Amino acid sequence: MKISRTEKAEQIVSAAMDVFLRYGFRRVTMADLAEAADVSRPALYLEFGSKEEIFVAVVERLSRQALDEIRAAIPKLRSVDSKLEAAFEIWLVRPFELVQRSPDAADLFTSVKEFACEAISKSSRDFEELLAEILQPLMEKQKSTKFSADQMARLLRIAAKGSKAEAKSSEELREMIRDLRKLFLSAIR
Repeated sequence: MKISRTEKAEQIVSAAMDVFLRYGFRRVTMADLAEAADVSRPALYLEFGSKEEIFVAVVERLSRQALDEIRAAIPKLRSVDSKLEAAFEIWLVRPFELVQRSPDAADLFTSVKEFACEAISKSSRDFEELLAEILQPLMEKQKSTKFSADQMARLLRIAAKGSKAEAKSSEELREMIRDLRKLFLSAIR
């Protein structure tokens, strides 16, 4: 059975995710990625021109999966706070935990900044839009506030990102995000 280019690319990205998390970015070679994906090196190069392209594809996939999971979870939740809690758990806490379990977490962070800035920026904008959608009904009720849902979503995302940089553990990160949610929601109400 012949695997289509898309299926093969997905197979490579799936395998690469595990390899990058296990060994970081710098130590992984194209040969490692080909072996993990069970494809030849020439087949790997037909799909991706470089290790950096594969890494970006992994980051894009993780971001897309997180955003899709948030979109699926939001309608099932009632309160704005529970929607925000779920969104941050999926978008921020889980990746934090994933990277913390990696022995080469610092290498992964550096590599994301170096090679996947555009993918992360897009993911951040998409997440911000989701936050604005969550906040919009509450903002419409509060005519006295001078901020839009978009502005509040941006501030909340940036503050949460700062919390991630400061947190030493996922428990501490959850606590910081809980406090941020409380602060933002009390400011809106």
